[in-house]
Amino acid sequence: WPAGAVLAADAREWPVEIKGVRAGGALLNRSRFPALHGDGLDTPNWLFAQAWSVPGNASAPGRHAAWIGIDDAKLRPPPTARADPLSALLGAYTHVLGCGEADVNSQLTKVVAVRNGSATAPPSALPSALPVPPSAAAQDGPALQVLFRNTFTVHQRFFLENVGWALSPGHFFHDEAAGVLYAWPADAAQRAALMGGEAVVPVLDRLVDLNGSSHVVVSNLTFADTTYYADGFWDGPAMQPSDAAVRLSYCHDVTVEACNFLASCGGHAVAVGNASRDCAIVGNLVDGVGQGGVVLYGKDSATPLPPNPKRGTAGGNNSQPRRVNVAHNVMQDLGRVLVHVAGVALRSASGCVVAHNRVQRCPRYGLQADSFYTTQNSLDNVFEFNILADTNRLTTDTGAIEMLGSGNPGLCGNGSAGWFTNNTVRFNNISHTVGSSSSDGSHVCVHGAGGPPGSCRGLVWGVYLDGGMSGATVHGNVIGATLHGAVFDNAGGNNSITNNVFVGGAGSSVLMNFGTAGGPANPDPVSGVVPSRDIAGSTVKRNIFYFGAGMGADGGVAGRAAAVASMVPWQDEELKNNGSNFNLFFAEEFDAAAVPLFPGGRNLTSWRAGKAPPSLLRCADGARASLVLSEDCSWAWELRADGDEAGVRLPPPPAPCT
Repeated sequence: WPAGAVLAADAREWPVEIKGVRAGGALLNRSRFPALHGDGLDTPNWLFAQAWSVPGNASAPGRHAAWIGIDDAKLRPPPTARADPLSALLGAYTHVLGCGEADVNSQLTKVVAVRNGSATAPPSALPSALPVPPSAAAQDGPALQVLFRNTFTVHQRFFLENVGWALSPGHFFHDEAAGVLYAWPADAAQRAALMGGEAVVPVLDRLVDLNGSSHVVVSNLTFADTTYYADGFWDGPAMQPSDAAVRLSYCHDVTVEACNFLASCGGHAVAVGNASRDCAIVGNLVDGVGQGGVVLYGKDSATPLPPNPKRGTAGGNNSQPRRVNVAHNVMQDLGRVLVHVAGVALRSASGCVVAHNRVQRCPRYGLQADSFYTTQNSLDNVFEFNILADTNRLTTDTGAIEMLGSGNPGLCGNGSAGWFTNNTVRFNNISHTVGSSSSDGSHVCVHGAGGPPGSCRGLVWGVYLDGGMSGATVHGNVIGATLHGAVFDNAGGNNSITNNVFVGGAGSSVLMNFGTAGGPANPDPVSGVVPSRDIAGSTVKRNIFYFGAGMGADGGVAGRAAAVASMVPWQDEELKNNGSNFNLFFAEEFDAAAVPLFPGGRNLTSWRAGKAPPSLLRCADGARASLVLSEDCSWAWELRADGDEAGVRLPPPPAPCT
């Protein structure tokens, strides 16, 4: 390092690993390689796991050793560096974007060993489905050993943190083995703060911890300087990152309002768990924190919990928070440390209202509500009047609003009927859902651009009903269509998508997207494989499908523009009988009635064919009725002659007395 540029402090007695440093009002980031480029999204920000990686074992419990193959030619230490740049990575961290599935989740894991190329990855360790050169299995190569949960894919992107030779202005490096903290101030103000006793290094992961509290208000406070312990994938009681400055456990009627959560917070702003009830998180600012905004978790015990008379909880797996109001908060620039987070995450929780929040610039979800059939489901929640923009900046297979079913929707469990979670997404405004992916080991696609043709996954939607989510209502939203669509109904059913405005533009392809239908009566028409899930069609009615400028009939990153499409061969059972009706289709640059915008190459006319309302009963006097209430048709619902509206046909009045 340049003489006199870097300051050093004795940290041998510091009680925890140093993961954050604040100098006065400025936050120093942990040193990283490659150095942050632009907004941190595109290719120069990343390294890629090489073909000689040993990604680990997805089925092994807990952590297990994995090797991340690294191209040491990409390591570019400064000319003054005295140590071998590869060997010096021992004790650094790898932040891998993708655990199990590429570009989904992330894991921040310490390097416990360094291989300089003398060992060889066994051929059996390399997934055969990946595009690995035939010689890769026998190729020696430098690699970093980490203790990983699950697995990663060859060619997956990652970057390095806490790298001594990568230290640069505005960053710090903790040499844990030597017990020294190094900080390189970016300017004179930071230097004065560090030298003048204004350096703050967090020790605590939480600042307010309420346990079993009732009728408490936490108001008008500013929270800063917390560390974190989560490392990412399937981590902690929420099964995703859940460190937080304020934690509520077994609480009732607790409010957190009008507080500021600043960027030096390493976790979430607020975490609510362990059977908390009737709490509120309202009117707060969450700005630049290390993880997400608010996380509600209720799947923290795989075995039934004992009854607790003091807290009024019955026995069973009942740790889920209920009736929590998260409203009127501003959450922005989230996920500074860990990626798999949301502005508001329910993992799981029920009876909650998430309303009037603004969530913008976050690495993954804006809002999230997940169910775990058949143990813990998020039921009866309402997401309404939220503004979501610039979400999913670092990941793919995702949505600005995500609801996950995690299994067969016919087996919802914990008191809910099959096919009915009763979650509602209404009156939200969703725009610019980004999406980021890498697959070829050398490029990162950001919103469908930056990689060679065919290398961008583009699995990004405005509202993502994933993994068998069922019985949800998506109503009255304005949704900017993203790389693959406005709404994705994947492997679920019995969902109602009504009265929305789907706005497509350049780069959009499908406005209403479906995934696996499933069901024993519905084998895949190509492979003949019978899906494992049952099927209950959804309803798509009274929506406006708007194909904007640049969304040509043959355009779109993912292929031809479409109003309705499926990720797998289309099955009519995706929709209920007459489940698509009363929608309006408009395109700026083509005739929406003539172009084949529907499955099977059908245009609007052929899509309508065979979908007319079923034949109505005809009464003896020739009147039509769809629901007969009396045998002689004197009482019935009937279609009015002037339109499609139904009315009650009344019996004739009795004859007047004479």
